[in-house]
Amino acid sequence: MRFDIDKELNVSIYYQLYNQIRNKIFSGEILKNDQLPSERKLAEQLSVNRSTIVSAYDLLKSDGLIKTIKGKGTFVTFNVEGETQSDTTITYYDWETCFEENMKTRYDEVIRLIMDGSNRSGKCFLAGGLPSPSLIPANELQNIFQQLAVNKRIDPLSHCPVQGTHELRVQIKQLMLKIGVTANINEQLITSGSQQALDLVIRSFIKEGDVVIVEEPTFFGALQLFQHVGAKVITVPMDRYGIKTDVLEYLIKTHHPKIIYTIPNFHNPTGVVMSHERRRKLIELSNLYHVPIIEDDPYGEIMFDELDLRPLKSMDKSNYIIYLSTFSKTISLGLRIGWIVASEEVINCLKKIKQISDLHVNTLNQYVMSEYLASNRYNEHLKVIRSVYMKKRDLMVQQLNEHFDSISFDIPSGGFYLWVNFYRNFNLKEMFDNCFREGVVITPGYHFMPGGKDYEPQIRLNFTYPSEEEIIEGIKRLSKCYKMIQ
Repeated sequence: MRFDIDKELNVSIYYQLYNQIRNKIFSGEILKNDQLPSERKLAEQLSVNRSTIVSAYDLLKSDGLIKTIKGKGTFVTFNVEGETQSDTTITYYDWETCFEENMKTRYDEVIRLIMDGSNRSGKCFLAGGLPSPSLIPANELQNIFQQLAVNKRIDPLSHCPVQGTHELRVQIKQLMLKIGVTANINEQLITSGSQQALDLVIRSFIKEGDVVIVEEPTFFGALQLFQHVGAKVITVPMDRYGIKTDVLEYLIKTHHPKIIYTIPNFHNPTGVVMSHERRRKLIELSNLYHVPIIEDDPYGEIMFDELDLRPLKSMDKSNYIIYLSTFSKTISLGLRIGWIVASEEVINCLKKIKQISDLHVNTLNQYVMSEYLASNRYNEHLKVIRSVYMKKRDLMVQQLNEHFDSISFDIPSGGFYLWVNFYRNFNLKEMFDNCFREGVVITPGYHFMPGGKDYEPQIRLNFTYPSEEEIIEGIKRLSKCYKMIQ
């Protein structure tokens, strides 16, 4: 093998040699399994120090082009015609294993199952936290889209501030005032639904090893996020008045949590409304032990009885509470408009993470939402969905009472869900699989427990998304599947 080394060139000799061997390999002049000269022999041939050859060979080894076999010599390992030339087997990179190794826990696919439309087609879908498609104010929203297209004073197809459009934040300020929360536009951040809002808060303020306290059970999307960042999740039992604050105080003293996550209004999955006494006590504990609160309130507007559901944030005098909400449950899931209300200090932190994540929420959708709110049609829309959803709730309650005699549940005064407890023990996963085969989709209760702990058979049923006919048929199929495993 001939190599031409120019000792007058302003390039290191070892690097000249490295490049020449590399080029010969890539051009096919030197083939796979060809043996290169020994370091000593090549050093004598080129009249250079042996360490120069060692340096060149080391670079080639780091590129994966050659390897040295002890006692035999140095050989080319690269095949210019492709490593699969003599082997027709094609292997692909194992992305799934890489993903699972990177996750703190195995990703639970329940959200994907719920959001995948193919799992709803032709089935009685009682699983998701989805609003009724028939109640989306599609005509009003379409008219607003058309008006925005010719509006010269704004550019709905351009970028907007990370924090969200000024117009939408003004409208949300008015909404918050109606529920007792005073928040100027600098104390708000518009997000892609409340799921992103929760993700931003957790990524901003929770790190691996931090303790967080949640209600038991709680929203599985929150559990996944906490577990993904490596937080230690401690649960507090609930009763019909919400989180048990006496137990909470003991757990705060014992575990010194970084934050408390709660859903006070029409809790997901139980439908419970936290009592005013418990709300006051929770605020008191938060201030006493200096533990901030994430208040998740996606269902507060969907009440069937006249209730005073002022959020925890309305009682927050020390800026300990980060409030989250969304239009996904009341207007449209597809618009992906949610918001955060917190102190300006908190919002400034969240804006930095939001910018890294996706710059800002869809500008056009923000303008559509702000125009819809400004038209005062939102309150009328809420009246409609409350009436329809209450009727569906009552129908599901009636069907459950008709088809089951060994269950219990509380009738929620709002929200999306019935939380059903079964009196006898059985394999809930088996029933879920039976239901799926029979064309009815439910959400097993273990999804709402940290680590999927299954204390007793419980299921969450959604009454807002399915039609009345689907509710009737779905409960009938659910009963059939329950009897199959007795």
